[in-house]
Amino acid sequence: MVSVEELERMANIPIGEINQGEIAEFGSIRIDQEKTVEERTLSLIEQTGNPYFRRKGNHVVKISFANNGQSFQDNFVSALDGKA
Repeated sequence: MVSVEELERMANIPIGEINQGEIAEFGSIRIDQEKTVEERTLSLIEQTGNPYFRRKGNHVVKISFANNGQSFQDNFVSALDGKA
């Protein structure tokens, strides 16, 4: 499993330092909702290279979570479940 520290490092990479060829295109990611949160997280990271970035054509999009009192893990799980 990827550590929280590693996920935070991925989240803090500046968008200009992302190699477009190493991140997933929007719509190309498939998550099996029957798997555990840990399995879904690993699958997401394997498919995306970095779960905080996506590509749409030649554009890179950085994904972030609001600082709304929910934990990092709660927000991440919500994103995996499609509720974010």
